[in-house]
Amino acid sequence: MKIFSTRPALAATLAFAIGGQLASQATAQSDSEQKPVAVIAASSYSELLADIDYLGELGGRPAAGQQIEGMLALFTQGKGLQGLEKEKPWGAVVMTDGFQFNPIVCLPVSDLDALLRLIEGFGMATSDVGDGITEIESPNQSIYVKKTGGWAFVAQKPELLTETPADPTALFKSLTDEYDLGVRVMLQNIPEMYRQIAIQQMQAGAEQGMERMAEESDEAYEIRRKGVEANIDQISQMMQEFDEITLGLNVDSEEGNAYIDFVYSALPESQSAKALAAYRAATTNFAGCMNEEAAIRWNLSVDTPPELLEQQREQLQAQMLSLRQQAMNAIDQEASLPNDEVRETLKEAANELLDALEATTMSGHFDVAGHVDLSSTMLSVIAGGFAKETGKIESAAKKVAALLEGEPDFPGVEWNADSHQGAAIHTMSIPLPPEAPEEAREMFGESLDLALGLGDEVVYFAAGKDCVDQLKEAINKSQSAGSVAVQPMQLTLAVGPILKMGTELNNDNLVVAAMAEALLTSEGYDEIHVTVESVGEKLRIRLELESGLLKAIGAAAAEARNAGVGAGF
Repeated sequence: MKIFSTRPALAATLAFAIGGQLASQATAQSDSEQKPVAVIAASSYSELLADIDYLGELGGRPAAGQQIEGMLALFTQGKGLQGLEKEKPWGAVVMTDGFQFNPIVCLPVSDLDALLRLIEGFGMATSDVGDGITEIESPNQSIYVKKTGGWAFVAQKPELLTETPADPTALFKSLTDEYDLGVRVMLQNIPEMYRQIAIQQMQAGAEQGMERMAEESDEAYEIRRKGVEANIDQISQMMQEFDEITLGLNVDSEEGNAYIDFVYSALPESQSAKALAAYRAATTNFAGCMNEEAAIRWNLSVDTPPELLEQQREQLQAQMLSLRQQAMNAIDQEASLPNDEVRETLKEAANELLDALEATTMSGHFDVAGHVDLSSTMLSVIAGGFAKETGKIESAAKKVAALLEGEPDFPGVEWNADSHQGAAIHTMSIPLPPEAPEEAREMFGESLDLALGLGDEVVYFAAGKDCVDQLKEAINKSQSAGSVAVQPMQLTLAVGPILKMGTELNNDNLVVAAMAEALLTSEGYDEIHVTVESVGEKLRIRLELESGLLKAIGAAAAEARNAGVGAGF
């Protein structure tokens, strides 16, 4: 569990930390070999304008790219970006000599002189400083440009332009083949001193947030401190073991989608590389809980190798201890609890649930899947997953139910109402209050029916009409399918059915109504996809939006603008 839940988020944190360091400038100088630290690339000027046109059309603003070109023409006295090759990729590379970071911009040009004349039109002077290098002087600083072949290279120092490639297309190709805009950071080329600075800054920030809270005990403070230290240690390890990080954006008018990728890789044989390898052969034993037609569907399936799990044991235990302490603090601080007896019972229940979570985490096996179906007239929820110590889950549920028994609105739980394939099924039916809207009754019926199935290392949950039968069907399908290959992580949200449900329950929100109306014509292309997937030796996290959803976002933005104007903003 820990590999999935922490590494992608920590990798994102690491990328921002490194990005901050790239902006730093060292005062020392060095004649050592220049190495690339980062590459930034765009597919081409024309393709970016085409993407803007596509997104503008979906958002109700056609010819948005032409409007940008019109603005450029206005500012350049009708010349536009004269001299720039608009069909070729362009970008920049950040180099380091071990002390300084030196960005070099690479622009495809057909006529550098024409491009320089445009710059002079904005009040900047140009002059030839020899060796084919032109200085561009602005009020605050100078930059230098040199043309080699069909490319103009721009840098802050003329000596950085002494050796430039004839064609940097190959440098950008791995990014531009996949993305319209992309950034790649080579972490191992970042000088060690900067990596240490980044770690020190994170540690300093963590220490500032580690001030003892009011009435916090020594034990609670120590637990919280160890949890923070475990996270810092993990980030430090990633900074030493990660190889490359890539962030890419692509808009595909032919496929009708847009996506953002976060991709990272690790040094061979490192602990981080072993962690990434755990994603390559993901399977689930809960395929019966998956429904590709459902409005919301998910799975998360990761197996951590035993040797790697042992190496991570101390960090995992520190994180679980911190989580347990947070839960206890939340119960202590809950003012609505009537007395200490109730508080202690809730703590016992919470500890039992956390015992099951910790045992599951320390097993190294994490496997859950489920869906929410909104296609029929009534809501249906099915989920299943692997869990250790399921007896403690049942015990915790019974403790909480016992506390609620005296409450007038508590319907009670029917323990062991049924059983199936070795799983005990407990049920509860929650009547809808008399004031519930008719739309809610159409969705849930006169009551919301719930079913919880607990077996040997399995947990199932179902909600909705005939939930016990649906739970049994999910168990049968899962056992019949056995181990099924899946992506390590998938989450899909079909926004159309969700917004339809939202407008039925509350039709006063004009922005939501505008999105729902736009999705009526989307022909099903209304989904958000979040996926985690192995791509060779790398791990890719992707957020994808389909065309119907992009159109709906544009409609919502237009409605929000109209509402703002109407309200006097």
